[in-house]
Parts: sequence; structure tokens; C-alpha cells
Amino acid sequence: MFLGHINDLRDNEWKVLPHLKRWTLHRNNGKYSLLSNVCPHQGSLLKGMQGKNARLCPYHGWSFDNKGNPMGSGTTDYWCKNEHPLDTRDVFIWNNFVFSEHPDLPEYDFLNTEHLTLGSFRIDTVKANYKNIYSIFLDIDHLPVVHPKVYDQLQTSQVEWSIREKSNIQLAPNNRQYESDYTKSMFLEDRERKYGAAWFAVYPYTTVEYFPGAWINCVFLPMSDNETAISVYQYRDTRYSEENWRLNLEIWEKAWEQDNEQATLIDPIFKPTLLEPAKAHYLEWINKNGC
Repeated sequence: MFLGHINDLRDNEWKVLPHLKRWTLHRNNGKYSLLSNVCPHQGSLLKGMQGKNARLCPYHGWSFDNKGNPMGSGTTDYWCKNEHPLDTRDVFIWNNFVFSEHPDLPEYDFLNTEHLTLGSFRIDTVKANYKNIYSIFLDIDHLPVVHPKVYDQLQTSQVEWSIREKSNIQLAPNNRQYESDYTKSMFLEDRERKYGAAWFAVYPYTTVEYFPGAWINCVFLPMSDNETAISVYQYRDTRYSEENWRLNLEIWEKAWEQDNEQATLIDPIFKPTLLEPAKAHYLEWINKNGC
């Protein structure tokens, strides 16, 4: 599952993850890890959303340092120092993005995320089964039909596909030949770049989208059979202009609204007999892994 970018935190900082509130992403001496946000005394969530220094439990006042070691017992009379530290988990870093497990994605030399900063974050609620909206992400055929103004002249045959054990990759060419008025100024500084867009699906809940100058990362969490909470992280490359960033967001938001609307129209129990390879692989994976 996607957790953030290495630029989200300064050294010795931590932050609570909105889509994973029982854990905090922590950076200590340049190393990243997941640290439990649950007090081992009575299971209360610790205070705060982001910070440096110690964390305090609001229930009985137990406190912990940035490494999860106990510091004090608050209002309780008993205390077994160092016997009740916070749980810690390792994380995995791909292309400067932090994941809770290995994302099963290769490295690409055309991707550069060193200069990213978090432009905005929000949580969207979609009235659809999470498998439905995720499967739309795995479908490139709908782009010329559903988003004709967004991806003008993009043909399915032009997209490079790579289906891996725990991920799916789509790479779209940076095609200047069929540039439309809507997209002509979208990629202002990368006209020789081979790929104009890339989509990465990391099973079972994460999607990562790339456009020159912008990255949109989403985490899909099922709330019920027909409702999904989606954490949307929009990262901006600080080397690009404000216009480039604005156009990227405008295009993405238009496509996002259309995809969400389409997801609500798909019957969550319908099982088509003909599935595209990426969708079929995803459904096989989540069924096999009990998701």
C-alpha cells in the first residue's frame, strides 16, 4: 500500500496516515519505517497528525519517543520501562515513493520524482465497489470513448502493457503528432520525452499515475459493498511551471470525475466472461489472496 513520498517528512518527523490510522510513517536519521499509533496499554490512538518529538496517549498519559520507546507512564502507578515499545514495521521505497510492502514495479529511467512536493491531499467517497473503480483504472480501451478530450487520438495499440505478479503497468507514448488544443500545452518542458503518461496498479489497493510534472497516487479502501474511500495524493514537480501543474490537474480531475461516475453504474456482482488480461489477472490475484 502506498504511504507517501520521502519528501513528505523531514528527519525525525512522523505523520499519521489518513488511510492507515493505526500506523505512522516515521523518518529517523534518513531511514523510513512504520511505527504503531496504538498505545500498548489500552489500545487508544496516540495524539497528533504530524510532528517531531514525543507522542502522548490521551487516555492515561503514556508517552513514547520518536523510535517508539516508552518515556513515561502518565497517570498510572506501574511501569515496566522498555517492555512495552510501539510496534515497528519496515517499508519499501520505489522511485522515492514509500510503500508498506514491495510494490513489484521495475525502475524506469524516464521517471524522476526527486523534486516532488505534495500539492494537495483529500479523501473522496465513491458510491461503488472498490473492485469496480479499480478495474476501470486497468482498462485503457475506455479512454478514447469516455475521455476523448483528454487523450486525443490515443489508440489502445500504442500503449505498452506489462502485467506482473502483483502489479500492472501501462505506458502511453508522448505523441506530439496528434496534439489537440486541449493538451498541446500540458507537457511544457518534456517534448522529447518518450512517454507522455504512465499508470501503475499495485495490488490490491494502490494506483500511481504519472504525467510530466505531476504524480497522482490513490489508495482505495472498501467501506462496504457499494462504497469506497479513496485517499488522493497529488504531487507536483517543483521544476515545472504553475501552468503545467494546473493543466495536469484539470485533465486528471475531469477524467477522475468521469471514471467515478462510470464505476457507480457497474453491477458489483456482475462477472463478465470476457476480461482484458490486466483485469482478469487482478481479479485472480485478489481472489487468491483473500482480498
